[in-house]
Amino acid sequence: KYPDCLNGNDPSVPDLNREVLDSDEDIADFFNGAVILVTGGTGFVGKALLEKLLRSCPGIDTVYVLMRPKRGLTVEQRYKELLKNQALVHVSTAYSNAPRSYIEEQVYQPPCDPDTILRCTTTLPRDMLENISEALQGEHPNPYTLTKALAESIVHRHTDLPVCIVRPSIGHCPVYNVTSGSIAPLQWGHFTRLCVKWARENPTKYVMWYPNFSFTESRLLNTFWELSCHFLPAFLYDLLLRAQGRKPIMMKLARRFKMAAATGEYFANHEWQWGVGELRALGAAAESARDGHVFPAWPAEFSWESYIGAYMLGIRQFILKDPADSLPHARTKLKRLYWVHKLFQAATGYYLFRLLAGRLR
Repeated sequence: KYPDCLNGNDPSVPDLNREVLDSDEDIADFFNGAVILVTGGTGFVGKALLEKLLRSCPGIDTVYVLMRPKRGLTVEQRYKELLKNQALVHVSTAYSNAPRSYIEEQVYQPPCDPDTILRCTTTLPRDMLENISEALQGEHPNPYTLTKALAESIVHRHTDLPVCIVRPSIGHCPVYNVTSGSIAPLQWGHFTRLCVKWARENPTKYVMWYPNFSFTESRLLNTFWELSCHFLPAFLYDLLLRAQGRKPIMMKLARRFKMAAATGEYFANHEWQWGVGELRALGAAAESARDGHVFPAWPAEFSWESYIGAYMLGIRQFILKDPADSLPHARTKLKRLYWVHKLFQAATGYYLFRLLAGRLR
């Protein structure tokens, strides 16, 4: 039913990159009168995309954002409106083809028929679905990457729409692998140093300990540090909260952190290579446009240091809801935690020395 490779760069499809390169229009002019639909527009990346379109492309006629049924409209009614649109951007993920080590800018054959999966989820009992879920998942590390692959194949079917698929680092349509590995690679060690640097530079007022970050290839050592540096302090802090008549929360947070780490383990321990030919062509098209400076071609001037700095500030502001005016207080608190951290290290070293010295006598 599906070919092995559904090439998104079909020569019979108009080349959007070439249209910009061969014209004297600005990039903003290219979107004049356009009607655009964006999936995932309510997400973090989607919001940034919408903001950029609305701010830099004032000539866009309409932007549709795919959301749940609301305001008296059914899914079918909203889908009919979709067929009138001039463009569809499907925001996927760079890991939609996680079992592959090299991923081109194309739509691959899904591991199973999306329609069959949909019928199973609507007709089979939940316990039966749980029993067969692992078999359906196949080589995919989790249901997330599987459903992203299925979604791409569904989007690809609608050849009556000019569709493009964007795979941020998560056929008959252009596919863009918006990933950094082939252009501006980032090693885990460098990532760690940058995260620690900015966590210390712009701490949150909720900081509980002096920030540190490290990786290990030993599962045993990882379990030791997890118990000693995460669960033990969380348990002791919860005891203190209970003694004060307050609700314990730290063990719950520690378990959530462990779950998040387990979810990311597959991606941390695997490596992929992505083809970025279409992305480079898009960047060249943007640079050739008269207003190319308004649409900087990522990642020509890309800096991981500034990116991670902004990323950490984003976590602080949007996830932790910590306003910028709390920074002075947070930095003062971090200085105190630094000396507590050093005293703890010294005490730990002292008792370890005493323990070893006693055994050697």
